[in-house]
Amino acid sequence: MVVRKDADMITKPATITAPPRAVRLHIEAGNCLDIAMGKEDSAFAADLIDEAIRLERRARELAAAANDRGKFR
Repeated sequence: MVVRKDADMITKPATITAPPRAVRLHIEAGNCLDIAMGKEDSAFAADLIDEAIRLERRARELAAAANDRGKFR
Protein backbone atom coordinates (compact mmCIF):
# COMPACT_ATOMS: atom_id res chain seq x y z
CA MET A 1 0.00 0.00 0.00
CA VAL A 2 1.35 3.37 -1.05
CA VAL A 3 0.54 6.32 1.15
CA ARG A 4 0.83 9.79 -0.29
CA LYS A 5 0.82 12.75 2.00
CA ASP A 6 0.06 15.89 0.03
CA ALA A 7 -1.40 14.58 -3.22
CA ASP A 8 -4.26 12.63 -1.64
CA MET A 9 -5.19 15.04 1.11
CA ILE A 10 -8.80 16.06 1.02
CA THR A 11 -9.36 19.52 2.33
CA LYS A 12 -12.51 20.25 4.21
CA PRO A 13 -14.63 22.84 2.40
CA ALA A 14 -15.40 26.04 4.22
CA THR A 15 -18.52 25.78 6.30
CA ILE A 16 -21.36 27.86 4.97
CA THR A 17 -23.18 29.63 7.73
CA ALA A 18 -26.09 32.02 7.73
CA PRO A 19 -26.47 34.81 10.24
CA PRO A 20 -29.55 34.65 12.49
CA ARG A 21 -31.32 37.40 10.54
CA ALA A 22 -30.94 35.47 7.29
CA VAL A 23 -32.44 32.40 8.93
CA ARG A 24 -35.38 34.43 10.26
CA LEU A 25 -36.00 35.95 6.82
CA HIS A 26 -35.91 32.49 5.23
CA ILE A 27 -38.47 31.20 7.73
CA GLU A 28 -40.67 34.24 7.20
CA ALA A 29 -40.54 33.71 3.42
CA GLY A 30 -41.77 30.16 3.95
CA ASN A 31 -44.55 31.45 6.18
CA CYS A 32 -45.66 33.87 3.46
CA LEU A 33 -45.85 31.02 0.97
CA ASP A 34 -47.82 28.87 3.41
CA ILE A 35 -50.34 31.66 3.93
CA ALA A 36 -50.54 32.38 0.18
CA MET A 37 -51.43 28.74 -0.52
CA GLY A 38 -54.56 29.04 1.62
CA LYS A 39 -55.88 32.30 0.17
CA GLU A 40 -58.62 32.37 -2.41
CA ASP A 41 -57.97 36.01 -3.27
CA SER A 42 -55.36 35.67 -6.01
CA ALA A 43 -54.21 39.31 -5.74
CA PHE A 44 -53.48 38.92 -2.04
CA ALA A 45 -51.77 35.59 -2.65
CA ALA A 46 -49.63 37.20 -5.37
CA ASP A 47 -48.60 39.96 -2.95
CA LEU A 48 -47.58 37.36 -0.39
CA ILE A 49 -45.58 35.44 -2.98
CA ASP A 50 -43.82 38.65 -4.04
CA GLU A 51 -42.99 39.36 -0.40
CA ALA A 52 -41.64 35.83 0.02
CA ILE A 53 -39.37 36.33 -2.99
CA ARG A 54 -38.06 39.62 -1.55
CA LEU A 55 -37.45 38.06 1.86
CA GLU A 56 -35.66 35.04 0.41
CA ARG A 57 -33.51 37.21 -1.85
CA ARG A 58 -32.43 39.31 1.14
CA ALA A 59 -31.76 36.19 3.22
CA ARG A 60 -29.48 34.86 0.47
CA GLU A 61 -27.69 38.21 0.22
CA LEU A 62 -27.04 38.23 3.97
CA ALA A 63 -25.80 34.63 3.95
CA ALA A 64 -23.53 35.30 0.97
CA ALA A 65 -22.10 38.43 2.61
CA ALA A 66 -21.45 36.53 5.84
CA ASN A 67 -19.56 33.82 3.94
CA ASP A 68 -17.52 36.17 1.73
CA ARG A 69 -14.15 36.08 3.46
CA GLY A 70 -12.79 39.08 1.53
CA LYS A 71 -15.70 41.33 2.32
CA PHE A 72 -14.74 42.08 5.92
CA ARG A 73 -10.97 42.31 5.50
